[in-house]
Amino acid sequence: MHVEILVRYLHFVSILALTVALFGQHLLVRPSLPRREVPRLAGLDLVYALAVLGVLATGLLQWRVGGKSAAFYSHNPVFHAKLSLFGLIGIVSIYPTIFFARNKKGGQQRL
Repeated sequence: MHVEILVRYLHFVSILALTVALFGQHLLVRPSLPRREVPRLAGLDLVYALAVLGVLATGLLQWRVGGKSAAFYSHNPVFHAKLSLFGLIGIVSIYPTIFFARNKKGGQQRL
């Protein structure tokens, strides 16, 4: 029982961390982005990636060993919509991750 509560708590904390990382990136991104901001964005992108892994891992744990059976989630269309949306957002976030990783060296130039 305590493990289930811990997994749910970690799931919500991961969702909150994901939201904070995305909001932080939103605040830093501008049309004329100074190069010195890119390492900060890359760091927030790393937090975002770790939070996504946390959400995914704890979500799968809830699906497999949570309070409700896996059959409940497996046949639920809302569950499939959430997983599809999660995957779509993951695919869309690949381009910014690659951009931040390639340009993370600071400097005074603008991108």
